[in-house]
Amino acid sequence: MTSIPYDPTLVLGNIVDISRIKALQEQKAIVNPVAVAREKLNGLTRQLYKIKMLIQQMASLVDAAQIENLKNQERIIMKAVSKATVDYAKLFLKAQDELYKHTEKGKTSTKIGMTAESPMDYTKSEPKPHPISYDSIKFDVQYFQFESNKEGASSHASSISNFVHGSGSVPPEVMQALTGGAVPVGGGGGGEMKQSAHDSIATTMARHSLEGTIVIVAHCNHKNALMIDPFIMDAQKAVRAWNATFPGDFLKTSPREIAKAALKEETNFTPKMHMLSGCSLASSFVGFVH
Repeated sequence: MTSIPYDPTLVLGNIVDISRIKALQEQKAIVNPVAVAREKLNGLTRQLYKIKMLIQQMASLVDAAQIENLKNQERIIMKAVSKATVDYAKLFLKAQDELYKHTEKGKTSTKIGMTAESPMDYTKSEPKPHPISYDSIKFDVQYFQFESNKEGASSHASSISNFVHGSGSVPPEVMQALTGGAVPVGGGGGGEMKQSAHDSIATTMARHSLEGTIVIVAHCNHKNALMIDPFIMDAQKAVRAWNATFPGDFLKTSPREIAKAALKEETNFTPKMHMLSGCSLASSFVGFVH
């Protein structure tokens, strides 16, 4: 599951600025190679942990030659992990540079946007769940041992909060750069989640003596997408929204002008007003075992 770039101006039922969608698509194209590299690195790291555990479990059950074969496989995986780490770091730095250039060009979405009032009739339209998406889960677990020193408590809390923040497919630093520091949805709420995890661990450590912490992070996509059905528009609001969105193609409401507009032949250059009629849903969970 990959985190999704987010624009806070995208609201269900509202008019959509297509240029913002294109900006999100460009951002997604930039971070997607990083997400793939991160998934590869995570997969290899899990393999390394498993083979290490297997060697420990089989040490007293098989002969030395078989253990040596397992250790050879371990060394091969370690080399693959090392290469995947370097590849991931290179892609990450490249993506950051491209995202900063994207921001400098003014393409990155801002936190504030303005559109005409939605022409949707809120009293007659209704959002309903539809099973048109898919269920998926991304699950990660990590143990953090607490080491007593001057900076132990602060370091322990920071390590856990960084793990929580970076548990999605796309690195948190890249996701922050997507919206110039705005909190994205879909991998979502990374900045707030990180701070919440840090505060929780710091509070617990102030009241209790800890030996370590198991962190459990889960991200889920849900098959039930939310769609407005029926999507009913108010005619007067639709005209006002059109005129506010396209002042150069002003729509008059006299019978003659309405008939003229209805008979007007559509071309590739005919302006169109797009609206957001549905969205997919996701959720996240973070748990601590001290």
